[in-house]
Amino acid sequence: MRLIALFIIIPLLDFMLLFKVAALIGGWQTVFIVIFTGITGASLAKHQGIMVWSALQRDLAEGKLPTDTMISGVLVLIGAVLLLTPGILTDFVGFMLMIPGNRKLIGTLTKKQLAKHVKVNNINIRTSPFPSEGGIKDAEGVRVIDEENDAP
Repeated sequence: MRLIALFIIIPLLDFMLLFKVAALIGGWQTVFIVIFTGITGASLAKHQGIMVWSALQRDLAEGKLPTDTMISGVLVLIGAVLLLTPGILTDFVGFMLMIPGNRKLIGTLTKKQLAKHVKVNNINIRTSPFPSEGGIKDAEGVRVIDEENDAP
């Protein structure tokens, strides 16, 4: 059902909205708006993408796990695709994803949704009684649980 909404209903709504706007302001003005938002969106997506890439490199250099930065990067990518798609609705959502505060909020909500499907188990593995010999002291395992199809 989600794929139907994603690939049929949303583009159809966007198409209808473009016709409404064209009826109000004119066809050429609507085409200009679509081209302008595409160019502006691509520029904004490039700028935000560079900022996210820099933050990702900084997190990795500091030895941090860049989960928030990676989620932000995926949201910038989704926003860029939406901005390059002709339409008023997709442009609005794409522009909203380019705003860092909105990405942070959406990222937090995304992590909460993912937490429902991912369970982290700490597993202690000892290959050597002496960690200085290069043995693994601790390891972390992640088990993905699909609540609809798997039994934990």
